[in-house]
Amino acid sequence: QSFINQKRKEIEDETVSEPLMQKHEQKIRHFGMLSRWDDSQRFLSDHPYLVCEETSRYLMLWCFHLEAEQKRALMEQVAHQAVVMQFIIEIAKSCNVDPRGCFRLFFQKAKVREGYFEAFKNELEAFKTRVRIWSQSHGFQTMLLHDLNINPG
Repeated sequence: QSFINQKRKEIEDETVSEPLMQKHEQKIRHFGMLSRWDDSQRFLSDHPYLVCEETSRYLMLWCFHLEAEQKRALMEQVAHQAVVMQFIIEIAKSCNVDPRGCFRLFFQKAKVREGYFEAFKNELEAFKTRVRIWSQSHGFQTMLLHDLNINPG
């Protein structure tokens, strides 16, 4: 099982950090809308404090809300950025370093290593499929009734 396509329960059980979300929600949403590697890298260079688990969880939850609102194209864009963030965090874990110190490594690998980019694309497609399937399930409707500390608007 891939690291981003964990069971939904594992992600639900972790609460989104309220202070980070309140303080930086607009910046996280801006990052979620970026589509070019260079723009994403530049944005994270300017805002390295966003390279963290909380940003990753926020973006993932936002994907589920967008899919529920039938905003498929937007969900797919945000999913791309959620997978970017998760890959950066996984690189940091495997190297035992702070994620803020290795996001440039992710972009280097994604741009020049074809196999790495293929793994990224596969992970992205698997995540988008899980979002679509899970959003259609009854469990997602129940989740929407709970406060997720995310404003999907």
